[in-house]
Amino acid sequence: MIIYNIAVIAVIVVIMGFFFSWFLHYFYMQTLRDNLYIQARLTAALIEEMINDETFPAVVDSLYEDLGAELGLRMTLINGEGVVLADSDENPALMENHADRPEIIEALQQEVGIARRYSETLEKDMYYLAVPFGEIDDEAGEGAHSLIIRLALPLSAINRACL
Repeated sequence: MIIYNIAVIAVIVVIMGFFFSWFLHYFYMQTLRDNLYIQARLTAALIEEMINDETFPAVVDSLYEDLGAELGLRMTLINGEGVVLADSDENPALMENHADRPEIIEALQQEVGIARRYSETLEKDMYYLAVPFGEIDDEAGEGAHSLIIRLALPLSAINRACL
């Protein structure tokens, strides 16, 4: 009878351990998503003031380099056509069009886009959150396009925090 009770207690402890681990991971990911969303909205407020500046988007690229380093994030500004206007880690002029990225597609359809995928540019798995905001006139004069702020963190950093 004692062995049976010990086995039942062990099974219950293991099940509760798995549930608790899953709950902590879920809670951490929700908190991370909420914090990245807030940071994206704050960044959008800063950028909206710069849109009409004659040095836009170069001034945003400089801001992103500083903010990205300070916050430990990769920050990217993309127009609705997928053209990268500013990036904290790479030269935007050398970056390919981002219109096909899952987080960008989702952000244009909803309030926020989220993806976990491999970054060809950084050569590592990343967690992306993209938020659309405002509009900028097309250089060719063909109308306005939404702007999208995308924030990214390496999944390795997230996985370390969850363990």
